[in-house]
Amino acid sequence: EVLEYQSDLNQSIVKLKEIVSSCNDKSIGILSFDSKDLDVYKNEFKDNQFVRVLTIAEAQGVEFDIVCIVGINKDMFLLNIPAEFVDERKKIYKDKMYIALTRAILEMHVFGECSLKEVL
Repeated sequence: EVLEYQSDLNQSIVKLKEIVSSCNDKSIGILSFDSKDLDVYKNEFKDNQFVRVLTIAEAQGVEFDIVCIVGINKDMFLLNIPAEFVDERKKIYKDKMYIALTRAILEMHVFGECSLKEVL
């Protein structure tokens, strides 16, 4: 099951706290493309042994009962690189998105300014 929330950072944290508090003893992964986006989440959930906050690259090969992808926005795949590398870089980002979307065993929650459909 994939649940999407269009929300800002504060709304995301409130909803994540609800999810974490309702999921007793389930492993939860909070994932993002960008490590700088994760500092707030690391601080917020540092004392919870069931929550791991990782970049999508760090999550490769790891599964969680519940995965929460944060920081989805329309500009996340805009690239300021030479034109000859754009297609290759887009493929890399799509591969990372695939990794993120396949880490969940039970539930997937997606948080951001827009839906996954708009990004992909």
